[in-house]
Amino acid sequence: MIKKAIAAFPGWTINDVLDTDTLYLQKILFSTEKEQPKQEKAVPLADFIRQI
Repeated sequence: MIKKAIAAFPGWTINDVLDTDTLYLQKILFSTEKEQPKQEKAVPLADFIRQI
């Protein structure tokens, strides 16, 4: 269960999951992939600076 929440939000830690409201956590765990929040792609720092 925790593994699925961390997969949905890679920046989260186990402490974040434990501090999360249970209703919000259930919404994350039982939602479909289309309902999951969009995750931004990681880009190299040099590319990020060029975009600015």
